[in-house]
Amino acid sequence: MTGQPGFVSPALAAAQAQLNALRQQHSQMVGVETAVSANSQQPTDDGLQPTAATIAQLPEHLGWGSAALTAVLRPKTTNHEPRTTDASHTPHPTPHSPLPAAPAATSPTITLYPTLTLAMLRQKRVPAGRVWLLLRHIDEAGRGWVWESEARRQLAEPGSELQICGWRQLRNLLGQGDGVFWQRENGRLWLRNPAKVAAALGVERLNGRCATLPLDMLTQPIGTVRAHFYASFHSARPQAPIARATLTQLSGRQRQTQRQYEAKTRIQSRVNIALGQRLTDQAREETAWQQGNAAFVLRDRKGKYGPKNTTYLAWRLPNSYQGPHATARKSRQKRLNRQLADLLTDGTTGNGRCQRRYGVLGKQRHANYWIAPATSNQPTQIWFSANG
Repeated sequence: MTGQPGFVSPALAAAQAQLNALRQQHSQMVGVETAVSANSQQPTDDGLQPTAATIAQLPEHLGWGSAALTAVLRPKTTNHEPRTTDASHTPHPTPHSPLPAAPAATSPTITLYPTLTLAMLRQKRVPAGRVWLLLRHIDEAGRGWVWESEARRQLAEPGSELQICGWRQLRNLLGQGDGVFWQRENGRLWLRNPAKVAAALGVERLNGRCATLPLDMLTQPIGTVRAHFYASFHSARPQAPIARATLTQLSGRQRQTQRQYEAKTRIQSRVNIALGQRLTDQAREETAWQQGNAAFVLRDRKGKYGPKNTTYLAWRLPNSYQGPHATARKSRQKRLNRQLADLLTDGTTGNGRCQRRYGVLGKQRHANYWIAPATSNQPTQIWFSANG
């Protein structure tokens, strides 16, 4: 370019023509050419001409050839001129890695002491014991007491998540559990800890591991709660054989009721068989004397215990059971057993510690005394008066 105005060198003109061709090709790809031609015939709403028409009327050194003006007007062109894209040029969304799934909210659980739940079953105190467990859950602050109005609102009001009965039945249960599970005083329910409840129910020691029961199971019908109290015993003990007679003595429930509880809570039972000697007349007689009617003849057809088709004497053992509940640690249970031992020794008064007592000396207490002489029908008696 020379100093004369309006003179353009051939190289610059060729570059400008190439730039115009590239812009025209780009406009055809994105569909801007149609929008520009339509807007060039009509003014905009505010009376101004479109940006493309305005640039076309400018001189070449101020129009498309000006890099500064193009940089300023290009955002306006993008915002005001409609752009139509072809389906073949539709950008695909960038794939993102899936967000980690939020952890599922676990329902709260209640810790059960199987020895304590069996005592409730045996003494028919499961309804009041269920209220005691729910009240301990309501006392989230750990104060050791709950307002009776709060207990009524959460356990007896319709629509509550922890509703188990009506107010009349709850009032009866609060009266039945008074002195065993809690103490009622000035509108409050002072909850007893598991050690004091065990002492009130005659339990000397909490055996086995602890079982965890989902909270919503306590709001089921009372028959289901009894079944889970029974199942907690099998959940917390090892899978060792135990007889029905022993279970009847521990839970106070007969065989048929035990089978119903096991079916309702899905307790898994395993049949145990003891294998004795090979079948002989002498072994049959000895086994009959020891096992009675429980003995029978077992033929090992598959050879699991020796040669195939060998006949043995066997007898039935008690079943083993596996409960449906998870277990918890015994750290707190050890402390409760120590407290329970103190309660059984010193009584349930106060906090279990020996209280200091004051009194006068023995000489001052029995200062005045006299002796009644013995007679033929009565021995010698000593009478005294207490000063203290």
